[in-house]
Amino acid sequence: MLQEKREVRDFWDGHPLGGSWDTFKSQMDWKHKREPWLNEIINEKRFRDKYILEVGCGPGIDLGLIYLKGARCVGLDISSESLHKCKENFRELGISVDLVIGDSEFLPFKDDKFDVVFSYGVLHHTPSIEKGVVQIYRVLKNGGNGIIMLYRKYAPQQIIISILRGINKWFSIEKFFKKRYDVDTTLNPKFGTAFEELFSCPIIQFTSKRGVKKIFKKINILKMELYQTGFRRLAVDFFKDASRLTSFFIALDKGTEKVFGFYRFIYFEKT
Repeated sequence: MLQEKREVRDFWDGHPLGGSWDTFKSQMDWKHKREPWLNEIINEKRFRDKYILEVGCGPGIDLGLIYLKGARCVGLDISSESLHKCKENFRELGISVDLVIGDSEFLPFKDDKFDVVFSYGVLHHTPSIEKGVVQIYRVLKNGGNGIIMLYRKYAPQQIIISILRGINKWFSIEKFFKKRYDVDTTLNPKFGTAFEELFSCPIIQFTSKRGVKKIFKKINILKMELYQTGFRRLAVDFFKDASRLTSFFIALDKGTEKVFGFYRFIYFEKT
């Protein structure tokens, strides 16, 4: 278990999420164009004047948006390099938040501390999703809310990822894809660290709806939502004039979320 965590930490130290950009503002804009639902989830009504913890804040892309919605923020990450990048990024924006290095399975905070805990695409890269959920629940205040995103098992994207990771173990197709798509995050940052995560991240877990209910069996789930990452994201990455087709791609993603949705958001309350 400790070895797995060291490997995860080392991976994110070597590949801070999102690649390299000229400015942090341009990186934030890119991320929220590719994943526009974040602007719905991270809203002023939910976050203004609240004390927020983001578990797995990385370089601060979502934490920065939460801060700009009027929240008091704490960011936690297992990767010291990611936190260093986050600090630099926030200096560019002229903001300051508390940043803490730590493990999602052993959060270094007292019980009943935060109004909201947000964790977007992090716990499925840890050895135990359940331990992370238990810790998040512990540090929430009574009546506080948790928002966690986990990769959905049996979604088409999960099947493709599993097949590619399996093939890569035997034939090292990672090199082919990086050469084919010019994936050097210092030169071509539009892919972020997606290719590194796809082929090299030590842990990627996928959770079915039944699996989520098992993990959250003693927790009051308010709702679950699926979001589709595909068509709008491909348009932003590969088509220069994607803005002309924005409405079409958004509608296409919305219409296929129940089938293709790979990002499952779980909203819950501490009672």
